[in-house]
Amino acid sequence: MSKILNNISQLFRIKDWLFTKFMFNIALILIISSTFNIDFEHVLYIVSVYCIYLLAVGSLGYFINDYFDIETDLVAGKKNFCSQLKSHQIISIIFGLIAIALIPVFIIPKNKIAYLIMLATQTLLFILYSAHKTRFKTNILGVFSDSLFSFVIPALISVFIIDAFHNIVVSFYLTLGFILWLFLIGLRSILSHQKIDYENDIASGISTFAQRLGKNLTKTFIIIIIIFELGILITMAALFFNHLITSIFLSLGVYLIFEIVLNLMIYKNKFNSLNELISVFYKYYLLIAALFYLAANNSTYFYFAIIGLVSLIYLNIFIVRVKIIFGFIYHKIAKWIWYKFKGALRRIGIK
Repeated sequence: MSKILNNISQLFRIKDWLFTKFMFNIALILIISSTFNIDFEHVLYIVSVYCIYLLAVGSLGYFINDYFDIETDLVAGKKNFCSQLKSHQIISIIFGLIAIALIPVFIIPKNKIAYLIMLATQTLLFILYSAHKTRFKTNILGVFSDSLFSFVIPALISVFIIDAFHNIVVSFYLTLGFILWLFLIGLRSILSHQKIDYENDIASGISTFAQRLGKNLTKTFIIIIIIFELGILITMAALFFNHLITSIFLSLGVYLIFEIVLNLMIYKNKFNSLNELISVFYKYYLLIAALFYLAANNSTYFYFAIIGLVSLIYLNIFIVRVKIIFGFIYHKIAKWIWYKFKGALRRIGIK
């Protein structure tokens, strides 16, 4: 059973996207739900429906990309599980994933057309991004399309699903700011990814927008995007989500403890870029902020907030950095105690 799950995980590259996309979008659902006072049962139902969509579409996007990258990956010496499949298997998997992604249409009571349009647009962008004849991923269209199908559309679909079960009225300015913020996150994410893979892509013969800009100009673009992105986020938080300010500051406190104090000062594990530092906040702490607020106002969420914090501690300490922690304990504490003990023995004449 574990081997089957592992093969599925590798085929759809689930480890590359599920955790980050899930945490970020669930955080958005909880923040929107808290703003409109949606009860816990409805929130749980909304999250369940959204997870069906996310699992199907996330797998579909990476599968389509890997399918069109079979030849490129073979030249680069990269493992591609799609290369082991036959044509009829590939077609069956694609249509199967689309069928699963359509399940929410039969569950949500309204916004069915909007959901279908968003899903069709996202699937089309997946194909245009990767297909050999269009290959958006090699030019500026790839940067825009990646931002849309990775961040903007998934978040908008979460809003459509929330509205389907609980009528919500969102102002034009909040909608505009929300979409622009998501779009900038997507642009920063894909440009940073291309910047990191700059040399590898050149070696593999892959052309990207970052290569056309050059490393220095790409870095400048990323910094400009970060300034506007954070500016929009702060403005939205102050104008539309001020009820979350206390929770956000609490989450920032946890963020400073884990990522600045533990990560930088103790583990000496420096971030590669400002982009990584911001991405870590979106990945973990935005959800923690939402859980803090909901836990303070609804006892039902208290246990989820505790689970969220424990998971964060577990991920930070017992999985990701377990070797670093043992190294720190050994070199900074155990050896210090041992040398002090040996020194004390020498002073009293015991060798």
